[in-house]
Amino acid sequence: MEQKGKSVLELLKEFKKDLKELIGHPVIYKDLYYKDLYLIMLSALAFANGNVDKIEVKYLMCFQNAFELEGEIISYLNKVSDIDQEKVNEFIEFIEEENLKYNFLLDGLMLIGVDGELKEDKVNIVAEFAEIFNVESEEIEFLCEVAMSILEENAKKFNILVKKIPKKIKAGCFRPYVMGFVDVFLIDDEILDGINDLKGNFFINTTVIVKGILRIKDSQIRFGSNGKLICKSGVELSIQDSEFINGQIICEDMASLNVKKSIFKDCENRRPLLIYECHNDVSISDCKFDNIAFGNESDGGAISIIDSNVELRNLQFNNCSVGGNGGALYIKESDDFYKTVEFNNLQFNFCNAQNGGAIYLTGNHNKSFCQYIMSENIFNNCKALENGGAVNIKSNEYYKTLLLKSEFNNCEAAIGGGIYSNLGNVETSVVNCIFDSCRSREVGSAIYYNEFAIGDDNSSSNVISNCSNPYNF
Repeated sequence: MEQKGKSVLELLKEFKKDLKELIGHPVIYKDLYYKDLYLIMLSALAFANGNVDKIEVKYLMCFQNAFELEGEIISYLNKVSDIDQEKVNEFIEFIEEENLKYNFLLDGLMLIGVDGELKEDKVNIVAEFAEIFNVESEEIEFLCEVAMSILEENAKKFNILVKKIPKKIKAGCFRPYVMGFVDVFLIDDEILDGINDLKGNFFINTTVIVKGILRIKDSQIRFGSNGKLICKSGVELSIQDSEFINGQIICEDMASLNVKKSIFKDCENRRPLLIYECHNDVSISDCKFDNIAFGNESDGGAISIIDSNVELRNLQFNNCSVGGNGGALYIKESDDFYKTVEFNNLQFNFCNAQNGGAIYLTGNHNKSFCQYIMSENIFNNCKALENGGAVNIKSNEYYKTLLLKSEFNNCEAAIGGGIYSNLGNVETSVVNCIFDSCRSREVGSAIYYNEFAIGDDNSSSNVISNCSNPYNF
């Protein structure tokens, strides 16, 4: 394959302070004391035979730069002589508690092989650590092969190796090194704990539970049929400038979610986003959802929001469909507290569902009050088999919906070609909206309110044209 940019060896020879080769290394997020200790122990590996090559020093500087440690790198080499058994025991305890043994061994092999070969005397020191960590011989041999494939930027060899990765080794320990040259990186971690940064191309075909903080940026993530990301209480998930193919992300139990400038596409029998009982900040902006097809009995083709505080801005939904309700969005609120949910500048094109071709809003509020404000949205060619070609609003009490300055073009349903509103005595206001060529097979070519259908004789604030139905309401 064509290599992307310069090799690790070339970059090290041209080392600069702003070099960021080790972004995402797990030790970056540890306490300063342990980052310092980690670098000292790596320095001990480099100094094992009493001689440190210039390029090894530069490689140690990469770790120092990534860990944001101050001082001259020579000071860490000088600290090697101060290592005693107590310090070694402390380091081993830290590595085992944080499950970093494979990371450290790979870092050590990368360090001592950075000049193009793995020197036997230094490999033996790494092997001693492997023995202390109870790492099997075939695992250390595997790590040696991986280290050389990374240093050589031999993507073909690396991809062959990771397909036969030993069971105990998680592919995440390779992540800081390979994003520059490997086409697709497998995420097989069942749990992503602590702080994790993903940048590059990834494949997920297992359930990955996120704990802590996960930041995804400038990435493409493809999901297999078994792949999903689950974020629960206390998790912070941020996504920016990324693409998700056949993705499935579930945020629940007070997780925090922030999504910007990303694309979710080509989902078959799965929903890209489920947001359930997230009362912390949830924001989705400047994103696209393309070609989403969810199951026959499901609700919410692209996004399902249940009992959550959510802000939606500048989103586009294209060809989103579901067998249940809400071709693009399904929103259900039943919490006992006041909330206002705003949807601004959303566009829906060719979205389809049983009810609410684009959006389905529902809830059962006995003690709370929920207000939806939808402004400057566009609905094109959205259809529902039953009610609400574009929007279906159905609830009991304590519920108010305001639709402002929105366009409904060529939308269709049995009842309510543009909007179907069945809210009992609760208010729905449609103000300064445009309905063009909307159709209903029964009543309400543009809007259906409760038991009353509004057609071409709607109030002067809305513009309704070319809307018709069999009963000419």
